[in-house]
Amino acid sequence: MDAAALRLAMIGTGHFARRHLEMIGRDSDVAVVAHLGTGGPSGPALAADYGGEVFSDLDTLIATARPDIAIVTVPPHQHGEIEARLIAARIPFLVEKPIATDRQTAETIAAAIEKAGLVVGVGYNLRAMDVLGEVRQALAAHPVRMVIGEYLTRTPGPLWWRRNATSGGQLVEQATHLVDLALHLLGPAVPVAHRANPAPTRHFEDADVASAQAMLVEFGDGTPGVFTTACVLDKTESLSLRFIAEHLLVSIDLTGATLTENGETRRLSLVENAYRIQDRAFLAAVRANDPSILTCSYADALRTHRLLMDATGR
Repeated sequence: MDAAALRLAMIGTGHFARRHLEMIGRDSDVAVVAHLGTGGPSGPALAADYGGEVFSDLDTLIATARPDIAIVTVPPHQHGEIEARLIAARIPFLVEKPIATDRQTAETIAAAIEKAGLVVGVGYNLRAMDVLGEVRQALAAHPVRMVIGEYLTRTPGPLWWRRNATSGGQLVEQATHLVDLALHLLGPAVPVAHRANPAPTRHFEDADVASAQAMLVEFGDGTPGVFTTACVLDKTESLSLRFIAEHLLVSIDLTGATLTENGETRRLSLVENAYRIQDRAFLAAVRANDPSILTCSYADALRTHRLLMDATGR
């Protein structure tokens, strides 16, 4: 371990906490010192694998473990007080998306971050894909005429996900990745229309999230973007973002991008895991006290969140 290793606290002990720890938890310049959990087995399991003490109270964690940084991986409805405590303690953090289930919580957090001048990143990891440089070059050479995002999958198991009040619904919780990447590559957009099928999925009797949604947006030059979601299938059938341009089709998925340009197709596969690129950028931004190093700042994420809140009327 590096003598100057950053002391990391994990806020949340679920699947995504482990994913972040798989990326940086054993790096020599990171020391995992704490895990904030709810009393289940996942916290002790992470501590056994990566080190650190398990806590059930954030104030006690901050006072005892004295973290330099934190990664926040809690369900969407739990955002607000956690961020406020970290900001008050002047602890830079990386928080998973979505940043809230409503607009006011996110706006309040953003204002506090700006006032504190703190480095805070958001886990829109698709922005960190190492193929985006070539994608940008291709899009710059071919006028984009349409954007299509699809997130067609099953209903995840956690109770909080299938309840609208605690997840925000599939467009806000999952397809936000696709919306954010489109904004990142093309620039601002405004909502035009949003429709949802109110019938909940039959996979779970206690689900009340819309089984399918569609959102139409307009980018600055008039280009339409259509984002569709469904959570009624048995597995993920489509998770993609497509840009239809003059003599160019760009299709982005979780493993890279396919470009069909002037009749010729080429595949751009990821060289490095986007989560690792994102997390290492966060560490570098903290060390340099420079938010511009982040792959996605909280201010960047807020623009995506505002669009989704406006479209869905939340």
